[in-house]
Amino acid sequence: MYTVYMKKYLSIGEMAKLNDVSIQRLRYYDSIGMLSPAYVDPDSKYRYYEKEQSGILLQIQRLQYIGFSLDEIKVMLKSSNLDYEAILKEKRERLEKELDTIKNKQEKLADYERSLKTPSSKVCDLTLPYLRFACIDVKLKNVLDMDIEDYVDYRAALRTFIKKHGLSRSTISKMVIFNEGEKAHIMVPVSASLEVDCAYPVYTYQNVKLKEMHCSTKEQIQTIESLYKKVKHPGICIIQRLPSLHRNRKDSCIVQLQVLDK
Repeated sequence: MYTVYMKKYLSIGEMAKLNDVSIQRLRYYDSIGMLSPAYVDPDSKYRYYEKEQSGILLQIQRLQYIGFSLDEIKVMLKSSNLDYEAILKEKRERLEKELDTIKNKQEKLADYERSLKTPSSKVCDLTLPYLRFACIDVKLKNVLDMDIEDYVDYRAALRTFIKKHGLSRSTISKMVIFNEGEKAHIMVPVSASLEVDCAYPVYTYQNVKLKEMHCSTKEQIQTIESLYKKVKHPGICIIQRLPSLHRNRKDSCIVQLQVLDK
């Protein structure tokens, strides 16, 4: 009888080796009802698997690698009426958002590394090969003249856009503002794959040239008053990163200043 079973089934060790997983992992899948052996010897308690179960194990491994939790995978394996196409599409969208967040963090890391190497008084020339922006039109003062109340309204417009498109809140920390009189065009960087609501025009720029200066104190900011005036001039915009505002002090408003020639 044992010989018959050996020909029909794979031992747990053989199953593990065939599918490049550990025996402990197979035992765990069995304990949570994910993948149970086809046969368990009543005397020895040895677990045996059918070769066809390798296909199920491969599916589990793929879904785990993509990022599905074991609970999600259990539901997917046990349900026969699930819309797999819709589930995978949703997962793809979530991964794209995570990728956008990672790219944003990489940019911030590169910015910070550059700021450590760049004297505050030095202006650096940068070139970005590709930028895609969604435009949000709002009535605001020039960004350099905003008070705390203006800043709250400005952030509210951004949050509305971000919520509507399911973006990460980190998107708020980097944008472009075109100032034209009393009207400002907030340009939010978006990925090439994002479908933007038709209410927001989308613009693409190639080989964008930037001038960058890092500021952290009131004294440093006072040394670039001429640059402020240039920023306010039509045809120039400002890319800026704003921390929390305290008492509307300019030296706490602008940490990093970048000027983009239109």
